[in-house]
Amino acid sequence: MRGLAVSGGVDSMALVSLTEALCKMSGLPLKNVPAFIIDHAARPGSADEAREVSDELLKHGFSSNVISIQWPEGTEPLTLPDFESEARVLRFKALGHACYASGINSLMLAHHEDDLAETILFRLAKGYTGYGLRGIKRSANIPYCFGQYGMHQSGDPERWLAGANGVSIQENRYSARKKAFTEIESGGVQIYRPLLGFSKSKLIETCRASGMRWFEDKTNKDMTLTPRNAIRHFFQNRSLPKALQKESLLQFRDRLLETIEARTADVDKILDSSFIQLDLRSGKLLVRFPPGEFVRNTLRVRESASDIKEPRYRTAMLLLRLLDMVSPQSELKLARLGNMPDIMLPLISGTATARDRPWSLASVAVVALDQAGDRSGLRSLDEESSVPTPPKMHPEYTYFFSRQTPKRDMIAQITTLLPAPFSDPSTLVQGWSDWTLWDGRFWIRVRSSRPRVLSIGVRFLAVPDLMFIRRDREVAWNKKFTKVLKAAAPARARFTLPVIVEHDPEATPEPGTVHLGTVLAVPTLGIRIDSDIEWEVRYKYVDLGGTGNTKEVVGFSQFGDPDLKGEDAQGRALRDMARSGRSRKSAPRSNNQTSGSP
Repeated sequence: MRGLAVSGGVDSMALVSLTEALCKMSGLPLKNVPAFIIDHAARPGSADEAREVSDELLKHGFSSNVISIQWPEGTEPLTLPDFESEARVLRFKALGHACYASGINSLMLAHHEDDLAETILFRLAKGYTGYGLRGIKRSANIPYCFGQYGMHQSGDPERWLAGANGVSIQENRYSARKKAFTEIESGGVQIYRPLLGFSKSKLIETCRASGMRWFEDKTNKDMTLTPRNAIRHFFQNRSLPKALQKESLLQFRDRLLETIEARTADVDKILDSSFIQLDLRSGKLLVRFPPGEFVRNTLRVRESASDIKEPRYRTAMLLLRLLDMVSPQSELKLARLGNMPDIMLPLISGTATARDRPWSLASVAVVALDQAGDRSGLRSLDEESSVPTPPKMHPEYTYFFSRQTPKRDMIAQITTLLPAPFSDPSTLVQGWSDWTLWDGRFWIRVRSSRPRVLSIGVRFLAVPDLMFIRRDREVAWNKKFTKVLKAAAPARARFTLPVIVEHDPEATPEPGTVHLGTVLAVPTLGIRIDSDIEWEVRYKYVDLGGTGNTKEVVGFSQFGDPDLKGEDAQGRALRDMARSGRSRKSAPRSNNQTSGSP
């Protein structure tokens, strides 16, 4: 479903006029294209102006929704040193929430070519280089909504069956499902800018021809108010050198886009020809590049050492695509890759054979592997690691990307999914929690089939958890657990796994210890410790690229419930407490609730 973002200015009202004409031609009711009007609440009278715009849209048959920006109390928006940027963040966050609430997945914005040229010049003035100078994108994910379910690359998960989507789903011996499939998040709100190829003068003519009324924002004419206003003044008065005038900047952008498209096509060729295996249980990625000669030709590697710009750019773009599949960070940038492209380029192109120590970037560890799975002097993996060896591939071009092991203070950080109830626990049973993007990689939600007096959250797996999970289990179960852990998260990668815990947010750990809570489940491995806990887990959106049998996804395990010899002391106490309604402070702690070395 599509929607419009409308400011009331001539550009957005031209978009309204064109949308009205298109809907009438196609027979689509105008009320099916809602319009969102943002009141920035930055100056007196802005609310009245927003209502005027809304009334105008209603006259033309559109449904409209006025959204007022909520600034922090006591803030005078126009006095902020970076008013434009802060207003942009709040505006897109508000639009994201409004779109999700209205079921809108495509939002049309009215940026035009004058805006595009202004953005390029503004970025030049701020010292941007490279890809940042392409300016405004024609389409993109809605910005500033990372981690918001249904807004950013989520809300419409894809169920990938074996052999579908150009990706094979590896048979998982620890899955109870008869058909191999997995769910990876997709969807969210996309923004589109269909007017980027039109000048503002053309949009003025469009409004005049259709009789569409528009509204002028007087603050846009104050060249001292914002840097963009100043740039707009220079453009309108043509007081810039020819190289910085609109026509020259747009021509520069066109050439830059052609270069980007050529580089992107070469990166796609390498990804299409690479074997890529993504294990969703821990988010580890195995990449086996094609032979060096193919990579050298595709990356444009030349004999001259001075001609390194193009190969380096292509290598950086390739790395960015791979890191994005594993990294917990949002919006990875080429400029932040540092010297990683210089390290990887000679290795994947076959011009160097030396194996350096592991590298880390964007919270991702990168390790080179050989045919036997042995790491040449790499201490980050131990001997129990297993590395699949696809046929007809060259092992010397194989690399392992995994989430970097979190630091000690991060392990103890528990993200609450279901907060502790504050009423009688004997009468309260909570439903599903909201979807939470944990560690930037896994979307998780939980519910409990019985009342709880403690909060339920998620954190990283810690060393004491392994002892707790294995405690009082049958020998056969522990052997199975060891095998699935080795396959899904070898060595230190296991400490990047999510675990669902029950915890007391108000607990004060003893000196020298940290509060870890009590493990209820290891969701991506399908391990349930508490039979009353339920969860759903999905991996974040990824673009594997390519088709055919060169891509493989290992889905989440369905391990099955453990065969318990007995229930732990805290579990019994919590169950009794839920029935009696006693204070949650009275529950004894389990053995893994505090630890000095997670």
